[in-house]
Amino acid sequence: MEKRFHFLVYSGQFKLRIPKSLHRSLSIHAKEEGISMNQYCLYLLAKNDAEFKKERR
Repeated sequence: MEKRFHFLVYSGQFKLRIPKSLHRSLSIHAKEEGISMNQYCLYLLAKNDAEFKKERR
């Protein structure tokens, strides 16, 4: 399934609506780590994606 999407062009951006409570939590955790919320969310998404790929093997 992943192979058929390799030719598409992605902008690297998408808008995501989340609950205010999650927004607050992500913001707090990012500040605790000393990074931007964008960097923190990128870390979480990449980590989860890697774990998902590992489980599918």
